[in-house]
Amino acid sequence: MLELVAKRYAKALMDGSDDVKIDSYIGALDGIASALSTPKAKEIIASPLVSSEEKISWIVESLGKNSDPVLVKLVEVMG
Repeated sequence: MLELVAKRYAKALMDGSDDVKIDSYIGALDGIASALSTPKAKEIIASPLVSSEEKISWIVESLGKNSDPVLVKLVEVMG
């Protein structure tokens, strides 16, 4: 169910944005993917001892303080 919501949110994000905004979203998501590829990050994401809220918060923080609120919401929904 949440996967369907995340897909719809991602589609709406892409449909409602211009090319420059989409490029910035892609850059931010690439940064998240790079950050999550480290062994330590994989361990944190896979750990049942770390709550979903903590994982989401950690990813959102990696976007930076001036991140787009729409992108933050996408990450929260996907989390």
